[in-house]
Amino acid sequence: MFHRWRDGLSLSDRDQREGGEEERGGVEHHGDGRAEPFDDRAGDRGSRENPRDGDLLHVDFYQVNLTEKIESEVPIEIEGEVEMVSKGEADLQRGLHVLKVECLPTDLPPVITVDVSGLKEVDDEIRVKDLAVPPGCEILDDPEDLVVKVAAHREEVEEVAPAPAATEVPTVGETEAAEPGAEGEAPTES
Repeated sequence: MFHRWRDGLSLSDRDQREGGEEERGGVEHHGDGRAEPFDDRAGDRGSRENPRDGDLLHVDFYQVNLTEKIESEVPIEIEGEVEMVSKGEADLQRGLHVLKVECLPTDLPPVITVDVSGLKEVDDEIRVKDLAVPPGCEILDDPEDLVVKVAAHREEVEEVAPAPAATEVPTVGETEAAEPGAEGEAPTES
């Protein structure tokens, strides 16, 4: 809960730690000493805490206009199961993880759920144009953008390097009689 004064807003440390930032509304204080609750949508852009004791030092609020459309990103949540994927015969590839939407703040969904249980074969896919648009929302992403696709399962094949030619490496401390003119030997003077 926060308090609105004629010269600004305040939020106590206790309210912040107890989840006050998730509550909507607050108390408006009038100059004549009256205080009234009000329902207002406010967002928290960020806050600063004291590094020593964790006390709240500063919070940046912004007020949301409920009659004006906003652009926002909404996470995509996958539900359901693809039989081929659960059997290990195929892979489910994700394209987008979030959708850009435009809507009124009151119509903004927390997530957009995509049911993949209808995908039955390799190369079956769901694109943005196939999604059910939540009421009051417009999806801003390209309709052809890929959301999910069933892809052929590929097993990783490790390439084995050819074995090097067998060569003998002398052991340290072993000495061999070197032939005159052998490689690495200084030429003899005559």
